Amino acid sequence: MKKILFMLCFLLFITPIQAIESGVIENVEVESCNSQTIQIRITNKLYKLSLFNTLIIDKTAAYKYICNELNKSVVTIEIDPLVNNYDNVLDAWVFVDGELLQSKLVEKRVAKPASLNKNYKYTDKMIVSDKSVIAIQNDYEIKKDINKRGIYFLIGLLICGCLCYIVIIILGRKAHNGKETTRGINSFWKKRKAEKTRT
Repeated sequence: MKKILFMLCFLLFITPIQAIESGVIENVEVESCNSQTIQIRITNKLYKLSLFNTLIIDKTAAYKYICNELNKSVVTIEIDPLVNNYDNVLDAWVFVDGELLQSKLVEKRVAKPASLNKNYKYTDKMIVSDKSVIAIQNDYEIKKDINKRGIYFLIGLLICGCLCYIVIIILGRKAHNGKETTRGINSFWKKRKAEKTRT
């Protein structure tokens, strides 16, 4: 009897979790929404909804917009593959009438991406909505390109310098009628100068 009760309790416990782990959950029922919490109902169980990868900047304006959208629209949530949800809290991407709510909040400048991790499924959409992030990325790419060009320029100068040095040595030896000198090019030019003074 104890084993049967244990199995029943276990099944009741894992059933809502299996529904959550399926990824996309459509037509979510919003029970309540305010600046403190958003509650939704899935398979007759209440959950606290958290907007995944979203840092709220203006809490009053953000939640006013969020609650207005959730109460009048068809709500779909999607659990990111990299997120593990526990207990009664769901950290999820939220879609209202097919549009990502997190992106709308970023566009309105009441929120921003908590992380720029592009392994998260919809981070790119949030970045596109955030002009400040785009500006930072463009600036980074420009600086990166300038640094690369500077490195290539220095390498080019070094190669040119080495080639010029080699050419000077070869020409110096040829001009010395093929005889090696221990003093190098300087010795050769000194001898030439001495010969001219004699004549």
